[in-house]
This record gives sequence, C-alpha cells and structure tokens, in this order.
Amino acid sequence: MKCPYCGMHFSDNWIVQEIARVHRTGWFYRTALCPECTQMTIELCPPLRSDIMNQLDQLSVGEQHTTIQRLGQWRQVLPVGSNRGPVPPEVPKAIAADYVEACRVLPTSAKASAALSRRCLQTMLHNQGYKDRDLAKEIEQLLNAGVLPITSKKQSMQSVTSATSRHIQSTTRQRFRSLTLTRKRLNGVWKS
Repeated sequence: MKCPYCGMHFSDNWIVQEIARVHRTGWFYRTALCPECTQMTIELCPPLRSDIMNQLDQLSVGEQHTTIQRLGQWRQVLPVGSNRGPVPPEVPKAIAADYVEACRVLPTSAKASAALSRRCLQTMLHNQGYKDRDLAKEIEQLLNAGVLPITSKKQSMQSVTSATSRHIQSTTRQRFRSLTLTRKRLNGVWKS
C-alpha cells in the first residue's frame, strides 16, 4: 500500500476490528501504521450483509479478517484526503485550490474528485485559449495544435486505450481471484 501521509510504499499491515457495543453492528474498521512516518491510516467498512455475517461466525479469526478485507467496501477516514504531493508554485491559485480539494475528497467520493479534476483540466485549457462547448472538443483542439510532445494523435489515443484496457483487465482479474477465494472459503464452511 502507499502511505497517504508520506507517499512511501509498504506492505499491508492492516488490523481489522469490529465496531460493537452490546451486540454486533456489522461495521468494521481497520488500521495500518506506516513504518516510515509512523502515521496511522484508518478505514471504515459499512455493514456486511447478514448472511455473510452469519458465515463469518463459522470461520477462524484469520479467515474472518481475510474475508472482511476482501468483501468490505473500505473508505479511508483518516487522514482526510490523500497525498498527491505539493502543487507547484507556478500553478494558478484557482486551479491549485480545485486540485487540493479533488485530492481531499478522493477517498470519500471518486466522482466528486473526478468532477473537480475535470474542472482543473478545463480551466487550464481555457487559460491557454482552447475553448469549445465540451471538454472532448477542447482536448481535440489541443492535440491538433501540435504543441504536445506526442508523435501522433492516433498513437496517443492507442496508448490511453491500451493503458485503460490493461487497468480494467488487471482489476477484473484481481476481483475475480478475490471473489473466487472468498466463495471457496465460504463454501467450505457450509460443507463442514
């Protein structure tokens, strides 16, 4: 994982705990400690389905934690935002403010972060004189202007397409492996 405070990469060391008082709530939180800066990251997981919660009781503690980590929809709650590095001083203040806000809301809402990032891009294009009715046409104007160090528009679109395709394939493989392992573990519980 990448530390949201200092940006260093380290192996996951999550500790998972359930939030409970008198009875189980189904809510979980997990913490990780960065060995470099010693800052703690906290993520929260909303309640799992009741059928999964019932199956968890039949697993060992280690299997419970693995299952929860794989099935949970974790949201970072501390630190608020993410570490994307400082904004260079030559970036206009309005764009820098939107960029910082996009970084801050990323763990809470990827869609809100994307909207703010789009706004940053559009503002930069408008500042350079590329104005049209929609962002795609403005980007096309920039590519057609020949001011970017790209050998061809076709090559740039191919590289974006192949990078996106690789990311989707990788994510799909990881999700499938995760779900397959979890399903095998849970099926093993029902057979015993």
